[in-house]
Amino acid sequence: MPLRLRQLTRPLGNKSPVSRSTGGTGLILIFGLESWMGLILFGPPNSNAIPPPIHYRMKKALLAFFYLAAIGQSSYGQDLRVISGIEEMNPGAYTIVTMQLHEGWLDWFPTDEYVVFASDFSGTENVWRLRVADLDLVEMYDGIFKASFLLQYQFASTAEQLTFETERKAINPAVSPDGNAMLYQAFRGTDSVCEDYAVQLLDLESRTTTPLAKERWLLYDFLSPETVIYVPYEQDSLVMKLNLITKEVSEWQSFNYPISGLQVGSEQVLLNGGGEVHAVRLADGKRTLLYEGEVLGTRLNLTDSRLVATLPAISTTAGGYVNLNTDEVTVLMNGLSEPVVSHNGEFVVVKSEFIQSLLVFRLE
Repeated sequence: MPLRLRQLTRPLGNKSPVSRSTGGTGLILIFGLESWMGLILFGPPNSNAIPPPIHYRMKKALLAFFYLAAIGQSSYGQDLRVISGIEEMNPGAYTIVTMQLHEGWLDWFPTDEYVVFASDFSGTENVWRLRVADLDLVEMYDGIFKASFLLQYQFASTAEQLTFETERKAINPAVSPDGNAMLYQAFRGTDSVCEDYAVQLLDLESRTTTPLAKERWLLYDFLSPETVIYVPYEQDSLVMKLNLITKEVSEWQSFNYPISGLQVGSEQVLLNGGGEVHAVRLADGKRTLLYEGEVLGTRLNLTDSRLVATLPAISTTAGGYVNLNTDEVTVLMNGLSEPVVSHNGEFVVVKSEFIQSLLVFRLE
């Protein structure tokens, strides 16, 4: 059956009741030519907020200015609606929760209160977490929100740094099902040469780090708090299983082609490669062909009958989902990658290469 494409060009729907509002004039000044560049370069005046590093500010300035000017002008002279937390967004709406480009993939905490991601805000790429459950969100346009802390450059006082690598980058966080531990990949390198790979296990209660492997893992995730599965760089058609207690390693699944995507769900593991997406049932290890078609990125998710993933698009990629019952493809937005669905199946956090941000969508 040929795929049918549906494009969501802009979130639609009635606005939810106003939680709070704030004068439009004061906030819109942030987007004005007079003050915007000053905020980017020096941070807000008379504020205790920690201004972002200069390399961070300069790198994002132009793109952020034009984007925010475009979505900000529609609300000029009006009150801007403020809501508390992503739960108050209507289905189809989305919010900007960072304004920077992120390496690697993303993850949610099991309670869906936090998203975790890599950021170079501290000067070196490290893993941070951001509580999205009760973030104040400003509605810049109908159905398009922006975290209010970004308007005052309070990233460092709002987000929490979890890793503190100084000589290496830390990316690709994966949080355990109980929320007590996190895996991440550390390495040295530039855009052309990467080396000194290590997979680290961070205890989120004691904040101690244990080295798991001095090699590169292409993909990995927790099967349980005590068990990890991973795809080795040197054997990318195999999925290995590591018991964190006994340190025993065994082969879990094998394929005839490289595996390019992996995601553990509550009942099954999704594996992508060779133009196929397979589901492996956790209860008995039974493998089922779920979808035949091109899917990109390292993360893929199944919620109800929808396969949420990075999809190919003309000259770019798109974040969206395939209805496995009808083969209809719904594109959330072009330029998105690495979508990860929340554990309750209602939200998806995704990277936007176009505006160099993290976005959180509420699925329809």
